[in-house]
Amino acid sequence: PRSTLFPYTTLFRSATLSTAIGTERSNLTLTSMAQLMYFTDNPNLGDNPEINSHFTLTAFHSVSRRLQVSGSFQAEYQEEPDFSANIGPTQRVGYFFTTNDDISAAFQWFPNLSTVTADKFMLVRYDSAAASFDNRVENTLSEQVRWALRRIALTGEYDYEIIRYDNGLLDSNSQNILGGFEYSFNRRLSITADGGITFRSYNQAGDKTDPKADGTLTYLL
Repeated sequence: PRSTLFPYTTLFRSATLSTAIGTERSNLTLTSMAQLMYFTDNPNLGDNPEINSHFTLTAFHSVSRRLQVSGSFQAEYQEEPDFSANIGPTQRVGYFFTTNDDISAAFQWFPNLSTVTADKFMLVRYDSAAASFDNRVENTLSEQVRWALRRIALTGEYDYEIIRYDNGLLDSNSQNILGGFEYSFNRRLSITADGGITFRSYNQAGDKTDPKADGTLTYLL
């Protein structure tokens, strides 16, 4: 495609390979994708052809009727800016590697009470020294409590997040406290909302407090 922002004609090709194995109790899904972009108008534009690769692995296992364990591993090595997550610059600065992984355990304590314990990890590494200030490691531990009634479920969550940059200037520790609810009007329509507050402490920039809220309206066509 040709645009005013990137006025080059591009030859684009992609290939995807995916597989899923398992049973209702345990399953595993693997997806890998490779994209090739060739700028025909200006073949001397940076890395040409440009190759972007993606890999995703998800797994689920039901240990018992009360305990379920799940996890996912996602890795990408690409050059195009990734606007799906806040990982770095929005312009082309060369290839970068990122992995976004999580593991969680859900336990049903009582018919109405359940908890989810999770750990999330993210790593960002750029090949170019010009973007090395965004190289970092993030790790978040979270605990969610859910109390379900007939049509409504109340939730409470606590997160502790650690972010460490290579340069150390923006290192921070954060605590998130959230509360919310899920309500089903009928089999088709449901709503989810939660809100809370974030306490963030920077190693070299003091403390910061921010409100946090989000909501989702779901309708099954």
